[in-house]
Amino acid sequence: MEIDKILKKAKEFIIIVEEKEHIAQLIDIGKKGELFFELSKDSKYGEGELGLKGSVLFRIGNINYFFQGKVFNPTPSTMIVVRETEIFTDRRSEVRFETQSLPAKVKEHGILHSEIIQVYVLNLTPKGVCFETHEKLDEDKKYSIEIPLEVKYFSKTVYANFKIKYVKEKQNFYIYGAEFENISEEEKNKINRYILLEKDKWEIDYLNA
Repeated sequence: MEIDKILKKAKEFIIIVEEKEHIAQLIDIGKKGELFFELSKDSKYGEGELGLKGSVLFRIGNINYFFQGKVFNPTPSTMIVVRETEIFTDRRSEVRFETQSLPAKVKEHGILHSEIIQVYVLNLTPKGVCFETHEKLDEDKKYSIEIPLEVKYFSKTVYANFKIKYVKEKQNFYIYGAEFENISEEEKNKINRYILLEKDKWEIDYLNA
């Protein structure tokens, strides 16, 4: 089946049950389409839960996917999901996710006691960030940014170095577009997971209604 091929391409899944996030890998697909998952070491769950409503999120390339179904938990390290909806997709590449003035901290990269500059993130991708601040930054210098990301049960902080690509000066503040430099896969995954959970939150709430 085409759906089976799509699912088997995904390296990691996020299973959401009772507003808790569980990281898992798909290990098998049953004859009736039931999905067998092995949970990561940090995602152990109490066994014996039967038929709880849950959501499953995953990403392949630049495409985000999610669906809903009933979640069974035969052991603390495994979950079985019986899919009840179609698999929804978002095929837009490198969507700049609007963050509604998310507070963050910037400092000059490589300076031990660099002054911390308060900024507000306007949009975000795994490749870069746009933020506003009252402070004027030197476009020839390199900076690092610390961005706390929170949505429901998800809470991570992204750390990345960046270089300024453009600046727009307004009345009493500046808007900077920046490109991340040598950002790790771990930090990219944090951003992707945050965008996936935040952006699809309204769709999941709609399906839960």
